[in-house]
Amino acid sequence: MAPSASGRAMRPRVTTISRDEPLTQPIAIPLDGNNIVRNQQIQPPNNVFPNDRFLWGITLKWQGRITNNVANAPTGILPDAPFNLIDTVIIQGTDVIKGGKIPIINARGSSLAQVVKIQSNSPQDVTPAGGLSIAPGASNDIRFYIDIPFVPLNMPLHQQVDWLFDATNWSGLQLLIQVADDLNIFTYGAVRGLPTFSAFGSATGAPTISVLGIFTMFGPNMGEGFKPGRVYRYFSEDTSNDLLTTQAKIQFQNGNLPRGRQIRSVLQKTGTKSTAISPGNTAFATVSNAMLSNLFLYRGNNKTIRNYEDQFHLRHTNSMRYGNFPSTGYGLWDFAPNGTIHESLDLRNAIAGATGDILTYFQGDVATLGANSAIEWMWEELDGPPIYPVIQG
Repeated sequence: MAPSASGRAMRPRVTTISRDEPLTQPIAIPLDGNNIVRNQQIQPPNNVFPNDRFLWGITLKWQGRITNNVANAPTGILPDAPFNLIDTVIIQGTDVIKGGKIPIINARGSSLAQVVKIQSNSPQDVTPAGGLSIAPGASNDIRFYIDIPFVPLNMPLHQQVDWLFDATNWSGLQLLIQVADDLNIFTYGAVRGLPTFSAFGSATGAPTISVLGIFTMFGPNMGEGFKPGRVYRYFSEDTSNDLLTTQAKIQFQNGNLPRGRQIRSVLQKTGTKSTAISPGNTAFATVSNAMLSNLFLYRGNNKTIRNYEDQFHLRHTNSMRYGNFPSTGYGLWDFAPNGTIHESLDLRNAIAGATGDILTYFQGDVATLGANSAIEWMWEELDGPPIYPVIQG
């Protein structure tokens, strides 16, 4: 950024980029009359986001026990278990500088967990490590973490600073967590025996969710005058008839890339959605790496931005860049995999111009998986650039 007549604009000095501390005491997940969670949206008490500091991210910790029914125990385990016990996460508030109530995060828990697994090259922290038990009467003591960074991952620290969450410039911040029941992680036979939800390691009580903050410290100036760029993470999906028959060169519905900002990455998930879940929840019954091939990303009329032979090729590039294969069914279209945010796909000029809007979309060949086939995308969109404070002298 160019210097002004009275000073120069500079990235503020950070003393601690990630300081971990709890935001709330564990929140007990409410149970219905059958001692079971179905589809409930919970919100931490008071204002979970203090607005006196910047945030690198937050972490959600789900902890509890699910005891299987003896007579009619589960018969199988769904993909993404147990992370899809947190169905959806929404973080929203009002930006007092730019104005308007804005959702910063609106994404499914399983996808949030997956993108961090890929880009941070780390195993997912989950108990029990050996997987869930479907044995009659078995007690599954479950603990898992979902990290939700506000910055782009796999970037040098100075670039992460540019995308911190400036809670000091926001009001009315809300964290809404949609929690799901056992149908988001288990399948059943003809009869579903209701399990018992209780506290971790106990036959009584209720599961809990803890909200853990990852704060950034600037020292005495507290980041005054600094307005970072903003990272949005949200999802869309295609469940149309296009996916129900084997066919070539399909422009996927709801697969048009958002325009007007920059796109860092798109997490793609393919499979079939479960129909045996509680209303309002979402879980995939199956996931597959073989649903799509000849994958193209176009900008305008057949101008290729990316082209993968199939989903296996996409996953290979993820492993090559990060040393970590995505879970089955997932692949990450990462436009800035080399540690510089400047590689991000710039669509700021695609929203208008001499020829009008420029369509940017995914296309591919479909090998049908049958009924309820679906593609889910989680977008990582960047709204910038950051605005630095002016330093006198």
